[in-house]
Amino acid sequence: MEYYRGSVVTTLAGIYRLKNGGDATVDPDNDNGTNWELAPTRAQVDAKANQATTYTETEVDSLLDAKANTSGQAFSGNISAPNLSGTNTGDQALSEIGVGQTWQDVTGSRAQNTNYTNTTGKPIFVSIILVTDTRDVDAVTVDGVGVGARSQAALQNVQFIVPDSSVYCVNNAIFDAWTELR
Repeated sequence: MEYYRGSVVTTLAGIYRLKNGGDATVDPDNDNGTNWELAPTRAQVDAKANQATTYTETEVDSLLDAKANTSGQAFSGNISAPNLSGTNTGDQALSEIGVGQTWQDVTGSRAQNTNYTNTTGKPIFVSIILVTDTRDVDAVTVDGVGVGARSQAALQNVQFIVPDSSVYCVNNAIFDAWTELR
């Protein structure tokens, strides 16, 4: 009988596997281990395993279930992920723009060269239509950093995010409309 590389055969003596590069024309029972090797028995595999650190599937499942069961438990401390920053101690709502917020027209309650502080507890999104034809690179600032500039167009929509507790201002610019998602 002809055998092929990787062949597994069963004989009265046991289960054999053809060794890599072995001669496939030799009978496994008469080979004396030159081309064929006996597959280990379960008892042989168990005997080689480190019994102190070897677990059955049921034992592993039980350990994993115990670790995964968080029902009724509160987390505390920092939870980190590569693309997230900050902390959430589990006792506060996550701050997300748009969640529980609505657009509000605040044009009538806003003035140029006046500092406003975001006290909402969440970041807010601001959209302002500036009206003038002169250029000012710091027309809109958040915490003193220029975030919006006027071009020489008659109207320009400037949009920006204001983090919680940050101060924002329109400097030396006339605006036509001022809305906030807060």
